Parts: sequence; C-alpha cells; structure tokens
Amino acid sequence: MEKGFRIEVAEPYCITMTRNKAIIDLYIYPTLGGMIYVNTDKLFEYKEVIEFNGVEIQTLSPSAEVLLTMAHSIYKERIYTLNDYITVSKWISKKTFRLAEELKCIKALMVSMEINKLVDSRKLILPYKIPLPLWIKILTNKVIEDDITRATTINLIKSLRDRRAGKHIISKLTRQSY
Repeated sequence: MEKGFRIEVAEPYCITMTRNKAIIDLYIYPTLGGMIYVNTDKLFEYKEVIEFNGVEIQTLSPSAEVLLTMAHSIYKERIYTLNDYITVSKWISKKTFRLAEELKCIKALMVSMEINKLVDSRKLILPYKIPLPLWIKILTNKVIEDDITRATTINLIKSLRDRRAGKHIISKLTRQSY
C-alpha cells in the first residue's frame, strides 16, 4: 500500500491489490470464491532456492509450478491460455503427477494434458474456455476428493452474498480471456 496499491478484493485467503493497470494477487491459499483448490502447505514442500540477478530466492520447483499453473487455469479461471500450455508442456514431470495425486488434482491435470494434445495436433486454438459441464464436473470431483476443498466450500457459498457475485458469475460464464 506504501507503493500506491489499493485493495480491490479481500477474500478469506486472498487479497487483490491494484495500482493503475497493475494487479497483484496475494494468496495464502489459491481459492475460487474463498474455496481452497490447492493446499499450499503441501505445495510449499516442493520449493527450491534459485539465483535471480545475484539474489537467492525461494520459488516453487518446476513440477509444483506446473501444478499450480494448471490448477489456476482449470479450477479458478476456467480458461486455458498459451502460458498454461507452455508451462505444462515444458515442466511437467513424474513429480507433477505424484503431486497432483497427493493434492487431489489429477483429473484437472489430465484435462490440461488433453488440451495440450489438442493444441499440439492443431485441433484447438488458445485461449480455450473450459466447457461449463466439464468445469462443474471437475470442481465437483475436487470437492468430493479433497478434504480442504470440501471444508472451505462454505466460503464459496457465502461469497454469493457479495454485491459483486452476479458480475463474477456472468464473467465466469461468458468471458473468453482474462
């Protein structure tokens, strides 16, 4: 906030701040309307130290970054972009599959891989909007299989009382990119 950013959205596990056209999302847990779709406690077990411009920083391992990128596009945005395609294509590994199983994201990862195959065969152009029935099926499966997602589903229901809920729902249903 000292740098001129202001809070636009404050959810239970995320704050979105803006300054002019810059947007920063600060997550404790990645969420959809307050419903956690990736347990970052587990995810952060897959971090590593890298050097960036002479400074050592902690970052997610490539296998964890693939999972988080894919989960964000599939669960939250419902749109699969060129960035998602490249990240999954370049960094997917056996560790990603193990992590996806551990974090109950394997079905979403399989959808991501199927989208990548369709792009590779030139049968699909990005960005790709996840069809609503498939998205609902993936989210429902996530709620059924993942304890933390199921436990925070109430936050998603509560978010429907927000004055912006209608706008968010219409956007989720109609937008073609983000």
